[in-house]
Amino acid sequence: MNTQKPTPVNYSNSQCEVEEIFYTLQGEGPFTGHPAVFIRLSGCTLLCSLCDTNYSSFHSMTVDDVVEQAINIQHNAQLAVVTGGEPFRQYPLAPLIDALLQRFLTVQIETSGSCYQPTFTALKKAYPEHIKVVCSPKTPRLHPLILQHIDAYKYVVRFGAVDKDGLPNEEPQKFRTTPVAKPHDPHIPVYISPWDEKDLELNILNTQQAVDVCLKHGYFLSLQIHKIVNLP
Repeated sequence: MNTQKPTPVNYSNSQCEVEEIFYTLQGEGPFTGHPAVFIRLSGCTLLCSLCDTNYSSFHSMTVDDVVEQAINIQHNAQLAVVTGGEPFRQYPLAPLIDALLQRFLTVQIETSGSCYQPTFTALKKAYPEHIKVVCSPKTPRLHPLILQHIDAYKYVVRFGAVDKDGLPNEEPQKFRTTPVAKPHDPHIPVYISPWDEKDLELNILNTQQAVDVCLKHGYFLSLQIHKIVNLP
């Protein structure tokens, strides 16, 4: 691990708004199948009508308490996933990641890319191989400071609702940003998941749409295995 660490941050009393912390398998994206501790932070900068995440309820926890709870359920997991809501809206994000890296090999941040914390920059530059940013764009423009740190993009597709680039053409994912629609930088992988509509016939069609998109455009199929094996 890179030893040129940023100036230490006194994070012990910093408060996070936490919706839940749990142990599971990462079901999608670049770490599919990896045992992971999920830290779901509360609150979001967006109001997507089709969001399936409960991010409005929360309880306040210090960064130390969050890390302690994560460690208590860690088992042998080397991956911590910080998700939301929108993680970058919370002030203690960088100190939280810094603390998690003392016990986990990799910290993945799941974000819409709509906002940013400047304190994240030094940390990401110090640990580029151990901090991974996965972005699911849902706004006309991504925050300019996050673009240089994105390690992967992630989309969910529905049958008959994709553009020529294979990406969704319906809200909240229909928006494009310049770096996303060139198409994507070939060095940044794109993961495609089928939309789960809780209907077997529709889900079969959505899965075939995702397969077709990946075969045509060179994206990576991501089947949300946590749903297949009935995990949170």
